Amino acid sequence: MMILRRRNSPEGIRSKANMFRPGWTMSGRIGHYPAMPDWAAPLPGGGLMLFHQFMIEYVIAAFDRTFDYRKYNIAFQAIKKGEHFIATNPDRTCPVEGGELPDCAGIIAALEAVTLKKVEVVVGKPSPITVQVALEAMGLEARDCILVGDRLERDIRMGREAGMKTALVMTGVTDRKTLDASPIRPDYIFESIADLEPLLLRHP
Repeated sequence: MMILRRRNSPEGIRSKANMFRPGWTMSGRIGHYPAMPDWAAPLPGGGLMLFHQFMIEYVIAAFDRTFDYRKYNIAFQAIKKGEHFIATNPDRTCPVEGGELPDCAGIIAALEAVTLKKVEVVVGKPSPITVQVALEAMGLEARDCILVGDRLERDIRMGREAGMKTALVMTGVTDRKTLDASPIRPDYIFESIADLEPLLLRHP
């Protein structure tokens, strides 16, 4: 889970949090969140990302293996005060070797239950925001891309709705039974990501 200060709409969340390296100053809105001390997270290459009790404007629910009561309370207080509540993805579980782990849906549900507020927007798959940001960053058109993924409802749906070709790999959460029963149809189906090579060589 992340806490961001950002003065624009949820659609603009593609940009950065306030990142403060040594020597930078910090300013924020006046406000008060009970039982919310300042806290910091290290940045690659040195410095810290600081989350100040006066700064919070966005609470972002995400896959977080370190989610605890302290983070829960920080998010709860901010959302109750009226700050934005968004999420990176709606997945219930994350596939890992040997099984699955609880994913972002559990954190969304936990916050919705105590704040009585619904998440405003999910910016990750299958949201078109993810595709738009990626295409803009790479300078590409959707028709020139192939979206590869292992989830029909997330990856393949997003690619098809964006106008991309899609490729489903059968090494993740989707099995043959699920594929056969789904109305969402990929353009290509591969048993392994390694099987993509001939397709990519045909479409340089």
